[in-house]
Amino acid sequence: MIDLRPLVRPSFWLNTAPAPLTTGSERVLFILFAVFLVFGAIIRMVASHRHEDKQVTEVFSRLGRLGVTMGILGLMLFFFSFEEIPLLGARFWYLIWALGVGVWVALIVRYVVKVIPAERAAILARQEKEKYLPKPSR
Repeated sequence: MIDLRPLVRPSFWLNTAPAPLTTGSERVLFILFAVFLVFGAIIRMVASHRHEDKQVTEVFSRLGRLGVTMGILGLMLFFFSFEEIPLLGARFWYLIWALGVGVWVALIVRYVVKVIPAERAAILARQEKEKYLPKPSR
């Protein structure tokens, strides 16, 4: 059974010279950060080829930026931990990384839930208004 009690102790997270990573945790962290990077790159490619709906393209673009940025930062954190660099390999950077991912995801969800419906309503209102305005003659 895995003992999770150290995870709630501040001394575990704030130690600037933590114990080396185990083989299992090395693999898990590397795979997690590599998946972020690869999926971010794939989503960015998909976003660059979608042009039918501007808002959906923007959501894919934001998700792609999240994946690529956090994948690169995570791989840098993994490198510092793997090489046992005292301050840069500290565990609290992983908490800051996870907090950054959470805030970024919350901003994307806010964009999807609040901003996109407002933009679409504004577009519909503008189209409804323009329907009654004269068209420019050529």
